[in-house]
Amino acid sequence: MEAVFLGIIATSMIFMAIFALIRTIVWIIVLIKLMTLINDIRNDYKTISPKIIGFIQGFQGMGRFLGFMRMFRRRK
Repeated sequence: MEAVFLGIIATSMIFMAIFALIRTIVWIIVLIKLMTLINDIRNDYKTISPKIIGFIQGFQGMGRFLGFMRMFRRRK
């Protein structure tokens, strides 16, 4: 009877080891995909970044102009 329980325990340990190996392989695949996505985002940011910086600088310039014009606004 003890041999049956030891066999069940050994079989379950084998299945647990196999599933742990599969889980590790899946996590490695997910991390590789994540690294490629991060590299794609970084490359896209390098191409889009000058446009965004120009837009922000233009917006800041407009804010300065509006602040300058606010000085001449009538007070109620």
